[in-house]
Amino acid sequence: MLLIRNRLSVAANLGCELVKAISDQLKTIANWLHLSRLLPRRIFETYDRMLELERTQSELKNLAIHLDTSIDHLFEQMHELAAGQFEWRAQASPNLSQWVPHPAERYRPADPKPFAQILAQAEAEFPRVYPLWKERLDATKEAFVRTKVGNAAHAADPRSRLFRSLVEVHTTGRVLDVGCGVFGRPYYLMSYPAELISGLEPLASFEMPDFELVRGISEYLPWRDESFSTIISATSLDHCMSLDRSLAEMRRVLRPGGKLLLWVDSVPGAAQYTPNEPKFESVDQYHLFHFDTAWFEPMLTERLQMVERVELRKREFNRVMYVLTTLDSRSALQHKRGVNLTDARKTPSRVV
Repeated sequence: MLLIRNRLSVAANLGCELVKAISDQLKTIANWLHLSRLLPRRIFETYDRMLELERTQSELKNLAIHLDTSIDHLFEQMHELAAGQFEWRAQASPNLSQWVPHPAERYRPADPKPFAQILAQAEAEFPRVYPLWKERLDATKEAFVRTKVGNAAHAADPRSRLFRSLVEVHTTGRVLDVGCGVFGRPYYLMSYPAELISGLEPLASFEMPDFELVRGISEYLPWRDESFSTIISATSLDHCMSLDRSLAEMRRVLRPGGKLLLWVDSVPGAAQYTPNEPKFESVDQYHLFHFDTAWFEPMLTERLQMVERVELRKREFNRVMYVLTTLDSRSALQHKRGVNLTDARKTPSRVV
């Protein structure tokens, strides 16, 4: 009897464990069935949420594109307005009477060297940057071959019209355009007498010029001292090898009291041009360096006095135009003594 009771007890325990195991399995199956009913709903909810996020992302992208376009359009409208104001100023200017030779000019026609000889001289004097400069000169020529738009001043561009107005207001006597381009008479000099214009350009001209044109570079200007009343350089000075030498040459051929008109692109934060640094690298395929007004303007006003300044803002860079004049003997003495001749409060400056 005892044996039978023990076996019955073991059987009962096994039965209980079996019932418990079956119950656990049934609960697991029930849970899986419940999840299987919920899973499709969760999948669809997740998919819908993903679609909603994609739609939101697309809307934000379109909004950003629209905002970029709106900002560019706003800048363009502001520049158009400024160009119109400067055109009215030029039309009212009495400067036309000064578009004749000035008695202080010591102008003689240029006596240039062969261009190959000029390049050899530059290679010997600037061996570190000459190969980089030559590559960029060739790249610029290819860009000119592809298109004129964007590579020369033109009437459809408000910045070009504004600079033309500055030229018409401030230019007097004989004019030298340093980096005048390859497309004949520059747009900003169209109204000026051709017989008073001289130009310098390192690339061979694509169009026949109607003024004195010399193939050369800004480091070596083939004119005598104090030849010109006005010197112009429009978006070309950032293509030179030596900025110091180019500015010195422009000052050399500018008569006392003459004016230097510059148009440069300023990239905020651009490093100062240091071509003699061992690790110097060019900034892009067309330029050895970019200007930044933070370091360029102090360089300008070391030897020149600022007469007028116009800055046209853009998102990536700013167009900055300067009118500067030579220092007379008294001003030069004050400059040596540390007197500030370019007080921003006294220099007409406009930021658009």
